[in-house]
Amino acid sequence: MQALDQKPLDAMHQVRVIAMLGGECTGKTKLAQSLAHTLKLGYVPETLRLFVGEHQRSPRQDEQEPILIAQCDAIGKALCGLDRPPIGPLLICDTSPWMTAVYSLQYFGDTGLFAKAERLMLDLAETYRFRWLHLHCADDIPWQADGIQRDGPGHRALSRMLIERYPPLQGAIGHGRVELLEGGFEQRLTWARETLACRCLD
Repeated sequence: MQALDQKPLDAMHQVRVIAMLGGECTGKTKLAQSLAHTLKLGYVPETLRLFVGEHQRSPRQDEQEPILIAQCDAIGKALCGLDRPPIGPLLICDTSPWMTAVYSLQYFGDTGLFAKAERLMLDLAETYRFRWLHLHCADDIPWQADGIQRDGPGHRALSRMLIERYPPLQGAIGHGRVELLEGGFEQRLTWARETLACRCLD
């Protein structure tokens, strides 16, 4: 396999890594897994969810940055093992590393991780020659408790507000596209699947 960093720079705009945005209980994981299965793409799980499952608690403020780094590392490892398509989606990430920065602000009042997240995400994009595309799952579906990682509908509404106030990678040309997905699961899945499958990414 030809090394990814040897590919022409002008081809990177045709290849996307799809990353999920959204607060708790907005259907990110279900949608990401369904898209990965349907489109036969690699899938990277949410590091935060794995952390909570292992430790049976939410992370502390000092654990936010390691979670961000671990999420980016997991995406990098997944990209290392992929054959690069000439065009279209490359990988599905649940969730975007950007969500760690959003949660850091939401729960700890800390905006410091936004710059770190942007730097790590753009480093990944440059190394593997892709552009980010974010799918923002809206909070217009019923809220359901799911283990200890659920704080209530008010918290997911705040997550949405912060994502809209601090959208990912808006200063980076080609990486700032965010699609808001509303409605039921099937409606979201159909839109995302048809859009990504036909490679209508630009």
